[in-house]
Amino acid sequence: VKTPLYTAQGEPDYLLNVSEDITAKTKMEKQIRETGEKNSLLVENAREGILILEDGKVIYANKAACKVLGYEAQEEIVRKKFLDFVASDHQIIAQEKYDAVVSQLQGAGDPAQMHFVKNTGASIELEMTAMVSKYLGRKIVIVFLRDVTASNKMLREIRAEKVFHHGKGLAR
Repeated sequence: VKTPLYTAQGEPDYLLNVSEDITAKTKMEKQIRETGEKNSLLVENAREGILILEDGKVIYANKAACKVLGYEAQEEIVRKKFLDFVASDHQIIAQEKYDAVVSQLQGAGDPAQMHFVKNTGASIELEMTAMVSKYLGRKIVIVFLRDVTASNKMLREIRAEKVFHHGKGLAR
């Protein structure tokens, strides 16, 4: 800031120059920007589906969340209610889980398996983990989704096979 100082007669006498070293501020801003870019890169390329909810509605979905739910683009998911993606037989459980996470109840962040519905209408089994956080002063819920459909199917087949073979052994 440059400000002229005048004599009692109104003539310019001095030029007052005030400056501030902004090197540290500029460096911090660069670090914040780079950290944000790294975090964005990590979240966007995570194998796990990540949704950010506010008041029960999706405000963000990463690529993996779109893929697991059968959507092409994030815009197709954003602004929809989270429960719109949950199968009707698991909506009460999902709502209770969401409420527990928002209230930060003990064990609320533990993984839970639920049935979800893909864009095509097909059912999918997902393991859901959630946590509450703050973003720009607002309370949000971060949801992590992992597809467990194939592994659960395999476990059911193994159990059925054991029951079948165990039953054969008793019949002899």
